[in-house]
Amino acid sequence: MQTRNIVFVVALLGGAGLLFAIIASALGESAYLVHVDALLREPAKYADRELRVQGHVNPGSIQMTGPSSVEFELSHGGASMRVRYNGTRPESFADCADVVVGGRLVDSMDGMARFDADDMDAKSPSKYDTLPSGCGLRPESSDAAEKTMQRSQPRP
Repeated sequence: MQTRNIVFVVALLGGAGLLFAIIASALGESAYLVHVDALLREPAKYADRELRVQGHVNPGSIQMTGPSSVEFELSHGGASMRVRYNGTRPESFADCADVVVGGRLVDSMDGMARFDADDMDAKSPSKYDTLPSGCGLRPESSDAAEKTMQRSQPRP
């Protein structure tokens, strides 16, 4: 009987410790996800917080500043901010890409808000995204164009 009680108490304490660890890690890594325009409307609301900001890369704004660092402009809803990122860039990172960066908003000397990012996720924009000016229509890939051509030709 006594061994059974000890096992029960140990299992109970282990479960409580595991639950505490899960909750602590979830709270420690939580970050707000906001669009560029919402962030720039109320920058004081997000000051001194880890954020994840979503927007599209402005065409022609990507500047390599080192072997693993890049600066670019991110925009959404008519608002733009400069992003400084140091790390490995995703393969899909390019002009007009839909990007989510993680980091902190910092002041800038030139009047444009700057975001120092330590994390970046990128994907090619979908046909339903509202893109910044200059992105235009997405060119159709040659494979997709070839398949379309094959389907449109009459069969013998």
